[in-house]
Amino acid sequence: MDCVLIYPMPSADSPNRNVALGIVCVGAALERAGWTVAYFDARIDSEALLHAYLREQPRLVGFSAMTGMQCSETKRLLDAVRQLAPNAKTLLGGVHPSLFPEDTLLEPDVDFVIVGEGELTVVELMEAIADGTREFSGIAGLAWKDGDAPVVNPERPFMKPDDMRLPLTPVTKRLFVEAARTRHLSYQTTRGCPFRCAFCYNVAFNDRTWRRLPIPLLEEHLAELAREVEFDHVYFVDDYVGRDKRRVADLGAAMRRRELTWHSSIRAPDIDGEMAGLLEQGKCELLLFGLESASDRVMNEILVKDVKGGVETIRACVRHMAATRIEPLYSFMYNVPGETADEREQTFQLAEWIYRTDKKARIGFYAYTPYPGTPLYSTALRNGFQPPKGLSNWGLMSLQNNLNRDLEDLYHIAGLRFRGRDGDRTDENFPGWRRLAIWPFEAHARAKWADRSFRYATPERWAVRTLIRRASSRKRDTPVVKSGGSTGPSRTRQPEARSESAVPASPRG
Repeated sequence: MDCVLIYPMPSADSPNRNVALGIVCVGAALERAGWTVAYFDARIDSEALLHAYLREQPRLVGFSAMTGMQCSETKRLLDAVRQLAPNAKTLLGGVHPSLFPEDTLLEPDVDFVIVGEGELTVVELMEAIADGTREFSGIAGLAWKDGDAPVVNPERPFMKPDDMRLPLTPVTKRLFVEAARTRHLSYQTTRGCPFRCAFCYNVAFNDRTWRRLPIPLLEEHLAELAREVEFDHVYFVDDYVGRDKRRVADLGAAMRRRELTWHSSIRAPDIDGEMAGLLEQGKCELLLFGLESASDRVMNEILVKDVKGGVETIRACVRHMAATRIEPLYSFMYNVPGETADEREQTFQLAEWIYRTDKKARIGFYAYTPYPGTPLYSTALRNGFQPPKGLSNWGLMSLQNNLNRDLEDLYHIAGLRFRGRDGDRTDENFPGWRRLAIWPFEAHARAKWADRSFRYATPERWAVRTLIRRASSRKRDTPVVKSGGSTGPSRTRQPEARSESAVPASPRG
């Protein structure tokens, strides 16, 4: 065993089992270079399997970590690594360590950090570890320790789209097959994003560089996947699928040829009547929109979303989407530094208008999380945010954080208020008679939303979170089944914008 790659549990309450692209892309690169790699995905594997891998004394153990629960889970699993494979070198990659490499290296059990994309960097690192005499200072995109002092090497240039290989190997196939139990599979058509949203990791991580996989190459990848894995729907985990109508049309044509449906993320300003029609004709079934706020000031001055026309552009998008069969999911942000109560109320009213305007619309509210390295992070510090110290404490940061106690339970209250329609999240998690267990909390959530009261008493908070966590766990272990009885495509979509396990799942070490 040369290397073990670990995808820690990302959330306690998400049913998502998307392919862990962060570890399979890196691992496939190692395999192509001749190294033996084992993969551990905490969502589907028992820790006994991980312990068995570690007892084989791998040279390198790598983790993919997003700010939030994956940080604390990484810290916990690092203890097992040190106990069972004390001579293994440890590596962290992903969004959090990429944005916070020096802080991550202060962890005594962390030896290396990959900053940015990991496919090329990890192969050079593996060669250096195996050689035993090579210097780490010449490996672009690597952060390491010189004694106890963190050292961050120069950045590695971004990969070119034509060099992005399909990460399907005989070893990674297991993870693709497991992810496709619902007949859904995740993949990418792009990396990065060209916009400059102040809250987004992309500004630092990808330097606003947006790379698009050529559609013919994407179709080749999908064809190769289809030869090994059965799936009917693809979740393109792109941060931004794009506004180029020609490319969207070509993507749709490719999906029609493959007889696949799909969904991804896009921006509200990109949607006009023509684009909505192209997406619908191209077999798109769901689109994720990060609206964030109904206040033009918050949207464009604080969050720097650059939405020309402001909230009226959003309303136009909603009307165009309402005229299609596509299900839109609109997400909003709260706890934004500098946002006023009046501006937050504008957002609440916009959410209600969307809910009335499009009966298919899904709506979610998520707390602003101060990701280190993002432009808004310094604003959060000036507004009193105290950054956690160490991986374990960063694990307390989540999309439902309680930085504002008055909004402590908005994530769940808004979810129960807006997500109870047929086929929506509450309906999915509590089918049939199980709905009776959550129904009293739905009714109470509607009342609390109407009163703009977003805190539960402790017993109710515990009950709501426990019910949702257990329902998500059941769903995670149950394949989607068509009414005819055979496993097939679902009319529901597990992957969601900003769901605790869906941010972001691209190859980042």
